[in-house]
Amino acid sequence: MDESNKTVTRIVGGGHATWKDGEFFVWNIPGMNLPMYTYIEIIELLRKECPKIDQILYAVGEKQSVLAADYMKNKFGIKRAADQINSVLQQTALLGFGELKCVKCNLEEGVALYKNEKSPFAKYLRQMYGLTATAVDAYLSGILAGTLQAVTGKVLVCIETKCIAKGDNYCFFEIKQPKDLRDGEAHYSKLLGPEKIRGLGKEKSMISSANQ
Repeated sequence: MDESNKTVTRIVGGGHATWKDGEFFVWNIPGMNLPMYTYIEIIELLRKECPKIDQILYAVGEKQSVLAADYMKNKFGIKRAADQINSVLQQTALLGFGELKCVKCNLEEGVALYKNEKSPFAKYLRQMYGLTATAVDAYLSGILAGTLQAVTGKVLVCIETKCIAKGDNYCFFEIKQPKDLRDGEAHYSKLLGPEKIRGLGKEKSMISSANQ
């Protein structure tokens, strides 16, 4: 059994993923399962109408993962930074965004490297639309940035430097402080930081509502 299967087994077997009256919950947070092709179709149709779709996806992932890390800490007493990070990343695996492997993580410096060898979104988007010119995992990049921001308190950004959709063998993500961005490196964050994100999310997030 590979690591992602073990993750799903732990979450479902531990009662953290539940179904009731046609609703799906992960750690008591409402969820929804969509066929990957449907999700990709939605994103690509939106991309034609909204050039800033990647910025939006990044911002959503960033905001929700800050709040998700807080939720795991407050609701379930998960206090160790590594455990908070893992709890959020386990949920991304359960929802079908692939298994993120930590290559490096220095929370004190606000630096981390993650590798996603199978990234279903990037893989099937490439299958449907062909090779892309740029990396496509903006939502997942936002999740990584937000999760690390939540546990460090630092303003961080995430850059996807390799992507399966571009023809690379895997997707690779670099989390760093804004001052360490290299020339030509684009990112989608407005550099709000975790505290501003928490303020924005108090009344507009299902995660915040579940955390009351």
